[in-house]
Amino acid sequence: MKIISNNHKALLRGMKLHLIMLTILFLLGVNLVNAQTSTVDSALYIDQNGNTNLGANLKLRGDLFTFGNNKNLTWLKAGNNGFTIGNNNTKYVLNLNDLGINTDNQDLNLSISGKGNMYFSTNGNTAITINQAGNIAISKTAKINKLEIDGNLHMDGNAIYLRKNTGSLSDYIQWTGMDNSQQRNEKIRISGWLGTILGSTNNNTVALKTNDLGFVGIGDDDAEFPLHVSRKQGRSNYSYVEGNLKAVGLRQSVNVFSPVGGKYSSCSIFALGDIVTKEAIISSGSTAYSDIRLKKDINASSSQQDLEKLKQIEIVNYKMIDTIADHKSYKKVIAQQVQKVYPLATNVSFRTLPNVFQTAISTKKIQDSLYVITIEKTPLLNIGDELELKSQSAEEIVVKIMAVNKNNITVKSAVALNEQPSIFVYGTKAKDVLTVDYDAIGMLNVSATQELAKIIAQQQLLIVELNKQNAALKNEQATTKNTLDQILARLAPLEDSKNKATVAIHSSSLK
Repeated sequence: MKIISNNHKALLRGMKLHLIMLTILFLLGVNLVNAQTSTVDSALYIDQNGNTNLGANLKLRGDLFTFGNNKNLTWLKAGNNGFTIGNNNTKYVLNLNDLGINTDNQDLNLSISGKGNMYFSTNGNTAITINQAGNIAISKTAKINKLEIDGNLHMDGNAIYLRKNTGSLSDYIQWTGMDNSQQRNEKIRISGWLGTILGSTNNNTVALKTNDLGFVGIGDDDAEFPLHVSRKQGRSNYSYVEGNLKAVGLRQSVNVFSPVGGKYSSCSIFALGDIVTKEAIISSGSTAYSDIRLKKDINASSSQQDLEKLKQIEIVNYKMIDTIADHKSYKKVIAQQVQKVYPLATNVSFRTLPNVFQTAISTKKIQDSLYVITIEKTPLLNIGDELELKSQSAEEIVVKIMAVNKNNITVKSAVALNEQPSIFVYGTKAKDVLTVDYDAIGMLNVSATQELAKIIAQQQLLIVELNKQNAALKNEQATTKNTLDQILARLAPLEDSKNKATVAIHSSSLK
C-alpha cells in the first residue's frame, strides 16, 4: 500500500473521496436520484458546484468529507500525503498524513492533540505508556529486561533515576551540564539516598562507597570520617602471637608495587604530590626518602654553627586567631622569626588568612553578581583579592573584592549572598603564607646536640684531668701536713724547755 505523494493534484484527492463515498453508499444500499433534484432530503445529489450531498448530514466538498450537524460534526480531510479524521465535539483528531507502511522514504507520525495518553499493548497487557508530558513508562508486566539498547544512549542533561518506588527521587545519575551562573563545569552527579557504591574489587568487597553523611570510604562499608581509608595493599593477614594463643590480627603485610615502581609493605594511601591539610597529621610514625642514591652535593654540616642557629630560634606560646576551628594552646615557633635565623626551614604555601573574622552586619545586592557586605571593622584589604566567606551551613564561598569603602566591601559572587541566612567574613586568600619544616629544625637540633655532645666530651676530659690534678694536690697537701706535724712535734720539747728557762730567769731576777 502506498500513500498519495506530494505530486498528486487536488482533483485526484477529490475523486478519491468521491469514490470512497460512493462505495460506502453502495454498501449501505442508498438509492441514487437525479443530480438536478432541488429538494434536499435523504437522497444523494451533486449540486452545480460539484459538491456531493447525501441529505443534510453527509457532504463532500472538494477534499473535505463531513458527516453530522454542526454540533457533532465528524470530518475527513484529504492532505498531500494522506488523510486527517476528526470530530468537532470531542476534539479528537487522527492524522494519517506521512504514514508509510512497507514503503521507502516515509515517516510515521502519531500525535494526540488533547490531554490523553498513548498506550501500546501486547496480548492484552499494556506494554508502553506515553503520557501527556511525553514521559515513557514500560509496563511492570514485562518479563524480560525493562529497556534494552543496542548502541549508545545519548541524554542531554536529564537524570537516570534508579529507585524502588515511584515516590523516590533521591537515587539517580545525572549530567549536570554547564552552569555559567555558578561558574561550574559540566560533570556527572551520582546521588543515593543512603549512599553510593562506585566500585567493587574482584572478590566482591566494597572498594569505594559514600554514605548518607557524604563521607567517602575506601575499602570500608561505613565511613566514620569524611575520608575513611581502611583497606591496605595486599590480603595476607598476620597476628601477634603470645604463647600458644593468637592475638587479634592488626594489619596486612605483603609487598606490593606502586605505580612508580616502589615496593611497600603496608600502604593505604599513595600520593605523587604533596598532601596539604589545615589541621594536624596524626600517626604512629613517619618516614621519608633518604637514600644516598637520590642525593648530590653532600657535605657535613657544621655542628658549631648549627648550635648557634638553634640558640637563636625563639620558642613562643600562642593560640590561633581562628579559635572556632582550633582553640588549643601551642608552644612552637614563628615562621617569620625562623626565616631570619634558619631560612632553610621555611617555605611558602597558600591558605586563607583569618584577617577579617567577623560576622557581616548586612549583605545587599546592588546588581547582577555584585553585593555590598557591611562589617563592623574593615582591615587592610586590596581590590582584586579573593575573600573567603562562610554561610550558615559553614560552606565556603569565595568572592572577589571589587571595592572597599570604610566598612563596606563590594564583592563579585556567583552565589546569591543576599539569600543566605547569615554570612561570616573569614578573610583573604594568600599565596605567601610561610610554613615551617619542623623536620629541618629537628635535624638542626640533632646537629646542635652533637656539638653539645662534643663540648661535653671535652669538658669530661678536662674534668678527668682536673680530678687528677686535684688528687695530686691532695696527696701533696697530705705529705706537707705530715712533714709539718713532724716538725711541730720536734719543736714542742724545745718550746717547753724555752718556757722553763724563761720562768727560771724571771724568778732569779726577783730575788
